[in-house]
Amino acid sequence: MYTDDWPPYVRTTGADPGIAARVVRLVLDDMGREAEFQYYGYAYGYHLMKTGAPGLSFPYFETQARKGEVLFSAPLFQVRTLIFYNRRFHSLATCDESLSTLQFGRVAGYSYGEEFDSLMRNEEVFSAEAEAIEALLNGQIDALPMTASVASAFLDEQFPDRRQLVRAIDDCSTDSQLHVVAPNTESGRALLEAFNASHARLSEEGVLAYTDETTFTGFAQREDIVELVAAEGFPVIVGRDAGANDYFALPQGTRATVKQWSRRISEGSKTDRLYQTMVDESVVVILNGPHVGKELRVKNMHINIVE
Repeated sequence: MYTDDWPPYVRTTGADPGIAARVVRLVLDDMGREAEFQYYGYAYGYHLMKTGAPGLSFPYFETQARKGEVLFSAPLFQVRTLIFYNRRFHSLATCDESLSTLQFGRVAGYSYGEEFDSLMRNEEVFSAEAEAIEALLNGQIDALPMTASVASAFLDEQFPDRRQLVRAIDDCSTDSQLHVVAPNTESGRALLEAFNASHARLSEEGVLAYTDETTFTGFAQREDIVELVAAEGFPVIVGRDAGANDYFALPQGTRATVKQWSRRISEGSKTDRLYQTMVDESVVVILNGPHVGKELRVKNMHINIVE
């Protein structure tokens, strides 16, 4: 079985093989075959299937261009693919033909569905997903299609400090099904028929668990983790409960997440007289200490980002 690292669906390291790899392993075991995974990359895996090599490869999207070159199994999963950009360099709001002027990134051997593939007229090809994301973060490319869960997994695991630079274009998505592919040969057809039969049997018996992302609209951005600190002239940190109009003394070093930054700190100012910005209040949720769980308004001067 030829595949590559594509978390959370396929993982090359750690105890968890990935949610798609687990399904494939179960089906192959039900077929009476032992799964031997080779992580050589999707371009090479597809090349082997296209040229009639023995074995299987996964996961792939079925497209018109690929039909006839290889054989496709019954669908394993349905996933949602979006187009991501770096908000440091762009503010992309529309999903139309104008996107075709952008410099896209593509991972070798990938299709992103016929709709997105048709937009990618200017593209740079990378050998792996992580390289393409790095190029997006550095401004080397303008846009990169990615499956939603894959984007979230790679950003969380390999680029956590720059995760919030990446955004998906609103209302710009395509739903596609993932398949196992086999060579278009007699033995490949027999192997795939057996795979489909085992897959259908295990599905009917409720053995296989599926992930359906068709309702996905965008992954949540990580909240800023802050530490509350004293400020010159304000040695005591005070949090205000706007609803009950109560005030709470917060020990120095209290940790919190920022639910909403104040307008004075999240937007630009026409002056460098920033006292009002310092005493303006942002909304935080307290994570530890005597007031854990409370949602309070705290002056910006007391907020120090730590994560």
